[in-house]
Amino acid sequence: MKIEMAHVERIRWLLHVEGKSQRQVAKALGIPRKTVAKYAQLTEVPGYRRQKPVEPVVLTPEFQAEIERRLAEDEFLPRKQRWTGKTIYEDLVALG
Repeated sequence: MKIEMAHVERIRWLLHVEGKSQRQVAKALGIPRKTVAKYAQLTEVPGYRRQKPVEPVVLTPEFQAEIERRLAEDEFLPRKQRWTGKTIYEDLVALG
């Protein structure tokens, strides 16, 4: 479930303004009680943070030329016989 500030605000409203218990809020919204407890502590929606930065993908000119060659060949083949991104990738990995 994607966390939105509206969900957090709704949970906090039900808990603090309407005085409902965590169990009542969880049952009314159809979410686990532990989630209600967690959202009750939030003041803002947490963002996703990567553990380490993404390394850029480097295509050598040889691989780029091979990909372009295969795609050029595909223009004349029936649709079901064409290369897919996955098959091109697997083939290039096998080549090294």
